[in-house]
Amino acid sequence: MTGGDRPTRRALRLLALVALVGAAHVAFLAFVELDRTVRHRAAIAALEADLEAARAEARELRAIAEREDDVTFREQLARLQGFVGPSETRVVVLNEP
Repeated sequence: MTGGDRPTRRALRLLALVALVGAAHVAFLAFVELDRTVRHRAAIAALEADLEAARAEARELRAIAEREDDVTFREQLARLQGFVGPSETRVVVLNEP
């Protein structure tokens, strides 16, 4: 071996170390991006489900609003919410075991 081989070996070892650190860094970044992608897809799916629920509720409310002139329908809605007429009396029955 000549004296010039020792600095070459050090340079190769340093280069190998830098390559190893770089590869580890790339692997870490790939993991982070994969995790981020999975989380974003889950969040998007949840938001799409919330959006569909809001659209369904809006459809139901539109269906109710379309029947605003129907007196019988409005009376049924009021009774479902617990309202009684002025000449009526509310009776509460408790079912005991």
